[in-house]
Amino acid sequence: MLVKFQVHKKLKQLLEQDLQNKVQPSKTHHKGMNTYFFGDNRQGKCGIGNDEAFVVKPQCVMTKLKLITSGHHHNLALDKNKVLYAWGRNRFGQLGQGIADEDLKDGEESGLNNFIPQPVKGPLLNVVIDQVACGWQHSMATTKSGFLFAWGLNMSGQLGVGDFIDRSQPEHIKILAEHQITSISAGHLHSGAITSTGKLFMWGANPDCRLVKKLEYYQRSGRTKNYCNPQYCEAMALKHITQISCGTTHTLILDQEGYAYSAGCSDDGQLGVIHYQFAPKICEQPFVYLSVFTRDNPGKKVSAGDGFSVFLDTLGNVYTCGKANFGRLGQGHQYSLNNPTRIGWFSKNNILIKDVEAGGRHCLAISNEAVPKLYGWGFGFYHQLGQKGDTEDCLDPVKIQIIENEIRENEGDPSKRQVIIKQKAVKRIAAGYFHSGVILKDK
Repeated sequence: MLVKFQVHKKLKQLLEQDLQNKVQPSKTHHKGMNTYFFGDNRQGKCGIGNDEAFVVKPQCVMTKLKLITSGHHHNLALDKNKVLYAWGRNRFGQLGQGIADEDLKDGEESGLNNFIPQPVKGPLLNVVIDQVACGWQHSMATTKSGFLFAWGLNMSGQLGVGDFIDRSQPEHIKILAEHQITSISAGHLHSGAITSTGKLFMWGANPDCRLVKKLEYYQRSGRTKNYCNPQYCEAMALKHITQISCGTTHTLILDQEGYAYSAGCSDDGQLGVIHYQFAPKICEQPFVYLSVFTRDNPGKKVSAGDGFSVFLDTLGNVYTCGKANFGRLGQGHQYSLNNPTRIGWFSKNNILIKDVEAGGRHCLAISNEAVPKLYGWGFGFYHQLGQKGDTEDCLDPVKIQIIENEIRENEGDPSKRQVIIKQKAVKRIAAGYFHSGVILKDK
């Protein structure tokens, strides 16, 4: 869908208003810092000012943030004024700083990775941002009025800007200009966006119907086609889509009625069906309907990781399916599951969940309690589960303590100690491939 000529001028004026709607970044003060990261810190992806290999215990990021999201090697965030920040790896320009490693001449040192959150430059510098999304090596963001921008790696057309050339600063996806974008997601080599009217658009690599689009092939090479322009998902035309999550090789979708759908690679059961039940080359429809949610128990959230899927219903129950090695399903074992299965540990401990995020090989979840707590499970080698130096994989969920309790000595009797329990409610979470982030409430 191209921008219609008669509305082009009005849309251009609205976009210019959005880009001129600049605000000042929030002032950085140590007091009141609320964002913590831990796990793999190569390329500075934990944002604490260095690129030491691991952050063993959750450490505070010296910028007060309102929203965070993590990709494989980088992060995006909004401060309280909704100014956009980025940090971590910048090899393909995914930090939006106007330059990438591949732009440098021979002999020049990179120095392009951001070890702390830095404002994204170019047309989105200090602009009020609404939505953000991190992929493997690319980024996306929407303005206040729902105009979509993308930047970073573009080898499969995952930026949606009409070609396969990388971008080192945000570029407007013009083909979607006539649509107000309300939700976005960035995967490994594909991306998706939802409009205010519930229409679904997807673009990038499509070797397995992950774009909810039947396979098409290049005539000369016989390879499956990649799409560098957003493709309207006609297969979902009769559904009002509200949520999308792009994983490494698959896609999860939620509609207005709370029903879930999946598309893409089914090798490990991540689509919620046995792999031979969805054959991309001969499928009649390029997606699968999942029975995990019903009219009486609708879905609240879907989250796609690397070879596995996570589902959250409105009652606070978590379900997982797909690849299970490293304990990424949280089911207490490492056997892959073809059907979404409820995590028994939460039920056994009478814990309900209000938010969940799938990372590369681990998951994070926020409990639905008076003081919401953080839980995690899965791969732990890079300390992304925040277990104070323990790198064991967690097959069941474990509690993650962000702020350590304070121990005070009794001057009158040194043998007696007073433990001051410090608890702050968990507000937001972000699960990267090998690192984790959390925002705590101020009070």
